[in-house]
Amino acid sequence: MQTYCIPVEHVNDGDILAKDVKNTRGIILVPKDCTINSYLKNKLIEMGIQNVWIYSRKRERKFTENDYLDLVYCFKKIFRGLSTGKEIDYTTINEISEVLLSDTLEDSEVIRL
Repeated sequence: MQTYCIPVEHVNDGDILAKDVKNTRGIILVPKDCTINSYLKNKLIEMGIQNVWIYSRKRERKFTENDYLDLVYCFKKIFRGLSTGKEIDYTTINEISEVLLSDTLEDSEVIRL
């Protein structure tokens, strides 16, 4: 199943976390496979969590500009981290790239965006 990195503000009730949500010390705040609800979403925002990885939603619609912007946001966060001396997160870069590539192959709308 594909996963997507999206800003917490864009999480919907019923989305399922694909990765543990951790704080800056690496402590798990919300475990993988947890279903998001409005209470949990608000708590994540209060704790300063900016983005989360969720399992793909049912893709009844085409890849949208918001989907693309969510992935760009994740890339920007990685690059901001690099500028502050953090190590390259190859796993996240690889996952984002795979999402973009697979969606490009499945949906020509990605190329337009």
